[in-house]
Amino acid sequence: DSRPLPADFAALRAQGLAVTNLRPGTRFANAENSEVYEVGIKGNWDRAAANLTFFQQAIEDFQANTFTGTSFILSNAGKQETFGIEFDGQVYASDALTLSVAMTYLDAQYDSFVASPVGDLTGEPVAGVPELSAVFGAQYNQEINSRGDRVILRGDFSYASPVQVVDGLTNYIVIDPVTGASTRVYLFVATLPFSRYSFVEPTLDMRQDTWLRAHVSMFGWFGGSVPRIVPDNLKTGVTSHPAEGEVVLNDAYRELAAHYSAAVLPGRVKKPKDKASVENTVGNIATAVIAALRERAFATLPELRAAVYERMAAYNAEPFQKRTGSRWSVFEAEEKPLLRPLPAVAFEISRWFYRRRVQRNGHVVFEKNFYSVPYANIGRSVDLRVTDTTLEVFAGDRRLTSHLLAPFGVVNEYRTHDSDLPDGPRYRQWDADRVREWAGRIGENTTIVVNRIFESVPVDEQGLDAALAGVC
Repeated sequence: DSRPLPADFAALRAQGLAVTNLRPGTRFANAENSEVYEVGIKGNWDRAAANLTFFQQAIEDFQANTFTGTSFILSNAGKQETFGIEFDGQVYASDALTLSVAMTYLDAQYDSFVASPVGDLTGEPVAGVPELSAVFGAQYNQEINSRGDRVILRGDFSYASPVQVVDGLTNYIVIDPVTGASTRVYLFVATLPFSRYSFVEPTLDMRQDTWLRAHVSMFGWFGGSVPRIVPDNLKTGVTSHPAEGEVVLNDAYRELAAHYSAAVLPGRVKKPKDKASVENTVGNIATAVIAALRERAFATLPELRAAVYERMAAYNAEPFQKRTGSRWSVFEAEEKPLLRPLPAVAFEISRWFYRRRVQRNGHVVFEKNFYSVPYANIGRSVDLRVTDTTLEVFAGDRRLTSHLLAPFGVVNEYRTHDSDLPDGPRYRQWDADRVREWAGRIGENTTIVVNRIFESVPVDEQGLDAALAGVC
């Protein structure tokens, strides 16, 4: 338990050393009582050996050291059970080469942990225990001369399945009040380096459009634009970041940075000091936001967002411990005057779709609708930039045309600009009159069939596909 004993806590407070939210506790827990059943089988052959074991373990008063966002608290769970399977084997591929494998499956969960420091964990998996782990190995052992000198080469590969590292506090959960279904929430964190003035945005996923919208909210929170953005190397923003050479951003993130007149300088891989201010803030967020709201349930994302913003305002207003003022006061006095004004027009989130071929009818397809492209590009590949309202067609850096995006749910609609079509007869949309005209050029029998198709449906549009199949 990382909490001080009551007597030590009083001394820390007297010296002004008790940090925010620190509480006294105990470094002692009750003894564990363990019961284990195990059964196994072993085998040895000329060129192989294997062991297989099944076990069931139950621990009464399991000692759990739970992180609460501010400290670790040692306490006893009512009961914790683990079912496990272990396998290890060796294959002697040759006199010199041995192949080995060791695998473990563990299903560890709390059967009863009602009074945990982070709420009821009954039925939850135990943190820090991967469900599957494995080690694959190979050893080459060969004598190379008569003096007994040997060459020994060994290689191992280890694997462990993703694991929850902390009980509780994984992410916020938004709970649907009607169905009771829960949704995991992620946190986007941004910090200004001098004042440490910070922003946190809860999101439901980590897709590119969510990443961009979080940046827009961040600039709105700061009330201005910064000259440099130092993000992680997420694929939602950075296409490649070589050790030497130019950083390549994806088109949407590059557009956002240009809109806010900011340069993007991603932190180097495995170099957390490149963005030390935000790395430190992430740890503080566990105390200021996650721990403070861990016992509350939220029915909607806007409700959670409002609570997070409220906690962040309080966090930014807390006085510094080793310097005068607070994050907010230093930001207002020193950093905010240096921010660039926000653009007059808000950034519009866009998505890019690459290498879409222009069809022989001079249109490109997006979400089952057709948008015209200048006829000279028929057969070529073009790129699409799609916003909430507009579709733009690009050939490299050159914009060819743009269209209003078809409404959601509409399919098989043609959006055609006359200027995109070649000279001569204009393109005509397929309708009942055009199909009948086409059938008349084929013959009388075709016209009869087409007319009967249209007579059999209440609305002409319902018979178009069948009629076109009859004339084509």
